[in-house]
Amino acid sequence: MDTICLNPVDEELTYQGLFAGPAFELLGTPIPLYRNLLNRLGPYGATFKDLSVNVATLSEANLRCTLLALRTSIVLRLDRLDVNFVRVHETGKEIAYQIMRDCWTAVHETEGSIVLTEHTLLANVVADIQNASYAELMRRYVTTPSTLSGKAHAGVAFYMEEDLASGERQKHVVIDRLAGQERRLSLRISATFDAQKVPMDILAQRVDTYMKQSLDYLGLALENGR
Repeated sequence: MDTICLNPVDEELTYQGLFAGPAFELLGTPIPLYRNLLNRLGPYGATFKDLSVNVATLSEANLRCTLLALRTSIVLRLDRLDVNFVRVHETGKEIAYQIMRDCWTAVHETEGSIVLTEHTLLANVVADIQNASYAELMRRYVTTPSTLSGKAHAGVAFYMEEDLASGERQKHVVIDRLAGQERRLSLRISATFDAQKVPMDILAQRVDTYMKQSLDYLGLALENGR
């Protein structure tokens, strides 16, 4: 089938890195972590004013760093690292992935015994459909019952097969409608990787390959290879 091109107009990216076990030492004595985070994130504008810590309750204990200029928030919890890029299409994916790597480096410099077991990434993309309408695109995947003709709009979710040998776990692609938008859609792409088979330094390459292949299977392509 012919490829339908999508032009991203808004894109959010969320990363979660799961630790093998609770990292009590990170927040128990946070000064070394402050220092390492500032060393690594200083080039992106981070200062000590951008750091805050909350240890009021053990289950919700966290250290947060906000990079306002990049619309990015970093939260270190006892069991994981969360990084959220609200407008990654403006920040740039290369910078986003480098920030993820720098955050993990700061964690590992602080406490070398911490092990990552799993990466999960979720991309939420709003995109313009270049050469079709939303209804035309949906007809590739869904046949709407005649009783709903003109009364309902369809969305679709695809759950991709796991490839445990290469470290790929749960993966899905969701295509959904935006109310009142005939040539714009919402695209959600999620993937989870075994961090022992997909270390942080090759994660970006693996995620980009997965996204491009998944969209290619569906006859879709993000412009500029994004």
